[in-house]
This record gives sequence, structure tokens and C-alpha cells, in this order.
Amino acid sequence: MLFDSVWQQGGIFHLYGHSWEIGELGLWDDLREVLDYVSHREGVLYLTNAEIVKYLPVSNPLNLRSQCLAEG
Repeated sequence: MLFDSVWQQGGIFHLYGHSWEIGELGLWDDLREVLDYVSHREGVLYLTNAEIVKYLPVSNPLNLRSQCLAEG
């Protein structure tokens, strides 16, 4: 639901986690499902954190209404 909201309204969807936590909690299948859902979307930029910082305008860094960014 969070990704869909960002995709429709614009903004940054950031997925964060540690592999040891995912393994410890047995969430690898859930993570795979989330990644399958958000991947290969038309109009979405899949960027690293460094690329997102470079992409943002300095004067208005959160004005991303026309794009949906997802960290890759």
C-alpha cells in the first residue's frame, strides 16, 4: 500500500532492512514478494541512496510529484 501511494502521488519509496534480520525472522519469501511487486514499473526510477541525492533539486528536494523513486 505504501508503494502504491508513492507511485500515485509521487515521492520516494525507500525499502530498508538488514539481511540478518530478514533471515532471523524468516522473511525472505515476503521480501521476494515485495520486490516482485515493485519491480519493472513504468515511470519509476530505481536508484541507490547516492543517486537519489544527486537527482533531487537543491532548492526543493521533496518536490517529486511527477516521479516515483524507488531505491535499487
